[in-house]
Amino acid sequence: MLLMASTLYGQADHVQVRQIGDFDFGTYISAGSLLLEQDHCVSSANTANPNPPKSGETFPYQLNVDDVIADGGFYLYLNGNTAETGNRRLFIEIFHADMIAGGGVYHKLFPGVVESEVHAGQFRNCTQNGPNSRVKVQINEQDINSVISGNYSGSFSISAIGGISGMAYDPGITFNVFITIASVSEVMVSSLDGIDLGTYSGMGNISVTESFCVYSSSINGGYSITFSSLNQDANANFYLVDNTSSDAIGYSLSFIDSVTSPPGQDVGTNPIMGAGDNVSQDCGGLDNATLAVNVSEADLSSVKSGTFSDSITLMVQPE
Repeated sequence: MLLMASTLYGQADHVQVRQIGDFDFGTYISAGSLLLEQDHCVSSANTANPNPPKSGETFPYQLNVDDVIADGGFYLYLNGNTAETGNRRLFIEIFHADMIAGGGVYHKLFPGVVESEVHAGQFRNCTQNGPNSRVKVQINEQDINSVISGNYSGSFSISAIGGISGMAYDPGITFNVFITIASVSEVMVSSLDGIDLGTYSGMGNISVTESFCVYSSSINGGYSITFSSLNQDANANFYLVDNTSSDAIGYSLSFIDSVTSPPGQDVGTNPIMGAGDNVSQDCGGLDNATLAVNVSEADLSSVKSGTFSDSITLMVQPE
């Protein structure tokens, strides 16, 4: 009994995850996926002494990484608001590699799940062999392109089990991940068709509308839209022209976005501010903007019969 007491003296079921820094990806302004790596120490041994006695022995360990702000996955949130979903929440991936026994081969980690691989633990502070654990955070290009511009952040924890029993637990450390996604040309117009005014009956005004979808990745779906045409004059007046006779019929345009009431805003030379869909690029199959072409009876009656046309160009920018 005395010999056994002497052998176990100073032993401890020890496991510890040493601190790593935050992962700051800076500002994303170009194409491609991103990754950052950091090395740190995970100790797992029969002693908590960084300078182990002769009886000191290291043991395997396993890591567990989780999102400490919100459950359900590894995400960064717009402005750190964990209530965000959809294109205001950025998916990331986290990997772990054993730098001593595992040859630096990465294994993907999953939230709240202890990794199945076991790794070579070191004595406390890894003073003998240096850092033995490497964590990689990766953000894929398609995931970056799926969210709106802005500042994204998330907080994560790394815990470990190990020690003599393999079940000693260290609640570990926390680290943050940051990225700013710069605003780029993130607008799209869809479901916009040609506008057929039909055949004039000889009486009354003509007004025909065309509805379409405007997507803007801006936080509030904001955009500016400018209209110009092939037959527009120096004073920005619009005309339908008969290419055979060169006769022209003046017309006007009005625009309605998702929050503007009819008859909308008259189209001139200045950009019109609008509110679009900032979640779905096809507006979920629903139109949210309308362009009206208006031709007065007086203008229609001022020309001879013929076929009149014009081409309208839309310029849309996120706001």
